[in-house]
Amino acid sequence: MLPTKPTEPQVDLGRLRVLIHGEPKIGKSTFCTQFPKALFLDTENGLVALRASKVIVSNWLQFRGAINDILSETHFYETIIIDTIDNAWLYCQQWYCRKAGIDYEGDQGFGKGFSMVMREFRDALNMLITSPFGLVMTSHSCDREVDDGTKKRTKTVPSLSGKAREFITGSSTIIGYACLEKLGRRLYCQPAGAFEAGDRTGRLPEWIPLRYDELAKYFPASPTAISAISPRILAAYSQRLAQAIELGYTPSETEPATESEMIEQGKALRSYIDIHTPAAPAPEPAPEPVTDVEIMRLLAELPEAKRNDLVRAHCNGTPLAQCTEGMKEALWAALQYETGPKL
Repeated sequence: MLPTKPTEPQVDLGRLRVLIHGEPKIGKSTFCTQFPKALFLDTENGLVALRASKVIVSNWLQFRGAINDILSETHFYETIIIDTIDNAWLYCQQWYCRKAGIDYEGDQGFGKGFSMVMREFRDALNMLITSPFGLVMTSHSCDREVDDGTKKRTKTVPSLSGKAREFITGSSTIIGYACLEKLGRRLYCQPAGAFEAGDRTGRLPEWIPLRYDELAKYFPASPTAISAISPRILAAYSQRLAQAIELGYTPSETEPATESEMIEQGKALRSYIDIHTPAAPAPEPAPEPVTDVEIMRLLAELPEAKRNDLVRAHCNGTPLAQCTEGMKEALWAALQYETGPKL
């Protein structure tokens, strides 16, 4: 039956397709653990330090089997995380080459091997793309030379190759580039010449902090993060992290996922800052007050006329013993200038 009215824009982040790419250990997996009711297809066995529901996948048949289980079994999961899609593509290549008895897809003439691998990969991913589940994919970043029609330049892109990257980026509603800057981890969501990013929803700003709750607030129908963190604590933590990085601190692979964890990590950062902040130079000792004896000694070295001129100019005829400290310091400075090297 044909539709009778247009569909409304999707405002539930848990129903979108998201691709996050960035360098290893930047916090992509930690970010994904904050999606509510998330199930990881862990293709790198890299979640040992994180609390997450996961299916470890080490070959293509396991990946296919996990997708079949997701679509056929009754469960409470709502978001499927493929971490990383790079390895899923590699497993697909390896599976086809073994099946075809070849070492490399290019061993089959006329591009047949490449086409068959791509078909298998696309068929499997489309099962998730067309399902009612949200889909989040992670990828490592790499720098590639691109030609925009006017000149060649280097751009940071997902490390998937060729047609696989085109298929995944083309199927993604949001492409985020995760990176670490002085003010903390960021997720860039808008296209830029230096890296690949994009947002088809038109809701996201140029960048957001790399946290699910920061992303979800632009999609009002989205469930809240597993563990929301108050803005005050998040701001204090981000400030301390930036200070520690300035002092040479290397951020850990995983960011704190709960408010209590963030508070504890903030205390550790405070200790690091205290230890590594260079000590302030000791203040110079205050000069000793000028004594009447020292002034009289220098006055005695000058001719009487010069001596009388200096005393009148700086003490206004007041006897030396009754002069203020300011008068004495001014007279002392003048005497040092007049006597010069004799000091």
